Amino acid sequence: SPMSTISTRSSASTTVSAVSSASNATRSTAHTSISSVVGGPGRRTRFKDITIDLTTEDAIAVKEVWKQTVGLSPSNPTAASSGSPANLFYNQFYENLFAARPDLEFMFPDINRQSAAIGGVFSAALAMLENIDALDQTLDRLGRRHAYVMGIEPEHFEVLEMALFQTLRDRMREKFTPQIELTWSKIFTYMASKMIAAGGYYDD
Repeated sequence: SPMSTISTRSSASTTVSAVSSASNATRSTAHTSISSVVGGPGRRTRFKDITIDLTTEDAIAVKEVWKQTVGLSPSNPTAASSGSPANLFYNQFYENLFAARPDLEFMFPDINRQSAAIGGVFSAALAMLENIDALDQTLDRLGRRHAYVMGIEPEHFEVLEMALFQTLRDRMREKFTPQIELTWSKIFTYMASKMIAAGGYYDD
């Protein structure tokens, strides 16, 4: 029988999977990159109108693996204590980020606070996969803050993506299957695109 599908759409017909399939920056047969959107033609329109299509099975699987990896349920993202799986995950994420781009470290002076913040956003996105466009207001606010207060540029989302997927791969190990990787690729592309659009980088 056909799998049921979760579909979050805007007025545009562009989907994350369609955008991702054009990417030349793949790390495996499954993973595609935000770089397929950054720098492309009609950039702001594509960022603003990005959508996400996931099967119900994909949503269930990615939530379960997240819970097993960080020790927190997406629907109950309690604060991560020091040394907890969640704390270790976010610490490694920022270690990977700063190893790749030491020049970004000054943008994140309080790692504990930043870890709690990004953890909350990821958990919220996973908890709301069936209606992820309800997260758009939060992503819009975060996008504006990252652009106008922190000075984050669209290209920075590419290294953020790299650090995230390196951490996911290291922490999830054999659970980081091609399908889980692809699902996370869609989630990250959606979130990053909404934040980039909110930053107004490509306003006419």
